[in-house]
Amino acid sequence: MSRRILTLGYGVVAYLTFLGVFCYTIGWLADIGVPKSIDDGRTGPVWAAMLTDAGLLGLFAVQHSVMARPWFKRWWTRAVPPAVERSTYVLTASLVIAALMWQWRPLPDPVWEVSAGWAQALLWTLYAAGWAVLWSSAPSSSGTSTCSGCARRSRGSGRPPTPSRGSASRCSTASSGTRSWSASSSPSGRHPR
Repeated sequence: MSRRILTLGYGVVAYLTFLGVFCYTIGWLADIGVPKSIDDGRTGPVWAAMLTDAGLLGLFAVQHSVMARPWFKRWWTRAVPPAVERSTYVLTASLVIAALMWQWRPLPDPVWEVSAGWAQALLWTLYAAGWAVLWSSAPSSSGTSTCSGCARRSRGSGRPPTPSRGSASRCSTASSGTRSWSASSSPSGRHPR
């Protein structure tokens, strides 16, 4: 098998892993259509749940931030071919998010509850809008395949695409806040049904 085919295959695996984790995360946060949601998991003292969850979020933040830094990329591409650097970043981030969802500890008591129908509808609308903005922000900047590393695989050059001016990053950050807020705006992450 040629190196180019292996590189393309690795990029496709990273992209499919990203898509699977992305879709599962939508259901995990909403507690809809997935076997384990934000409200499922080992229960225990509040301090243990908060410590575990903070550690999981910290792991994602460190991985996501450190691997995106130019100094890390320079160091990392000494060991890993530049053509698979982005795919490795995407695959690693996806696996860390999957681990976060797997090991998440729900809080034992409600944080707060929304019972008014109009407020529930508003929260669900914000939730859906946050995911829609996140999904649409990737293609608007350089494409979901570029974000996952597949564009480089298909070109085969290993050269990074021309960077955008950061609009996708701002959209992604804003939609992350919207999704997280609307997902946690109910009892211990539980969503009104």
